[in-house]
Amino acid sequence: MEDLNKIVKLRDELIDKREKLKREIEIIDEVISILEKIIREKSYVPASELAKREVKEEVKPVSVTPMRTVTLVRHEDRVVCSADIFEDRVSVNISPSIELSTGDRLVKYLIREMEKYLEEDLKAQVEGRLPPTQRFFFSIDEDEAGNLTKIEFIDHGREDRRRDLLGKIRWAINRFISEKERA
Repeated sequence: MEDLNKIVKLRDELIDKREKLKREIEIIDEVISILEKIIREKSYVPASELAKREVKEEVKPVSVTPMRTVTLVRHEDRVVCSADIFEDRVSVNISPSIELSTGDRLVKYLIREMEKYLEEDLKAQVEGRLPPTQRFFFSIDEDEAGNLTKIEFIDHGREDRRRDLLGKIRWAINRFISEKERA
């Protein structure tokens, strides 16, 4: 008889627990529904509203004169890598004389590092934390022989990114030159 009472008590506790879990599931479903509604509202923008936003956004003139120019790498008493630093972007000039191919593993390393910032900003943009006009962007240029001549990145004045990327570019160029001399 005592065992039967324990079984009945256990059953009643399980029924109560099931009811509590059902209520929790209902609350979770409501929260998910609210979140989905917010996501739809944030991700969908009517064309008329988008046009209004574009009119409101001011176009800042692009500066053609750098705030400063920094020498990143000197080799054999020549500047082989320098950076023109603007308010919103950095333009790194690489001398074609060092013959750093855009297919080199060190250039691919630099591209991967810049892609990390690009992906970080794209994620922030999707989440609504960053407007598209403030997103990181980069480009590389090469000469006819396929040698890297320029890396330009638009960072909107983010000093932490500038320091990081300029340090990595300096390291990659120095590494390439030292490996080339050893070969």
